[in-house]
Amino acid sequence: MTNLDDGKKVDYSSAVNFGSVLGVAELIGINAANGAVSYFTFISQKGEIYTELKLSPGRVKQLKYIKINGNYELSFAIVPNKKGIFGISISDMPDVVADCARSAVTLKFNSTFNTHIHYLKDICYGGGQINSLDSSHTYCFKVY
Repeated sequence: MTNLDDGKKVDYSSAVNFGSVLGVAELIGINAANGAVSYFTFISQKGEIYTELKLSPGRVKQLKYIKINGNYELSFAIVPNKKGIFGISISDMPDVVADCARSAVTLKFNSTFNTHIHYLKDICYGGGQINSLDSSHTYCFKVY
């Protein structure tokens, strides 16, 4: 992987915890969202998406990336089982451990990818400004 601050390559080949968390919420009102993991079926394709019962199983799934040809990859399908307006977010990795060194990995959605962020703004923020963490880490969509 490439360090975005200085352009140097970072070797995570011995990382023992290269994973993150997928938050899944139904957007229901201003500052209000329900955990929505049970409204979807999750299918691992590359890496793993799984449930850790100790960590809010109604709100989050755990993600584990797999190393393929020097890259960390993750691919999974999300199949909706309920109509509604939802937001998913992938957490940063604040404490990746590799060869006794610690580092942080920051993830964010590309703003051109998230064409439905207005759901978050309109429903959860009442039309107001979205905080930067939510705007860069949340993807919103509607299931009809």
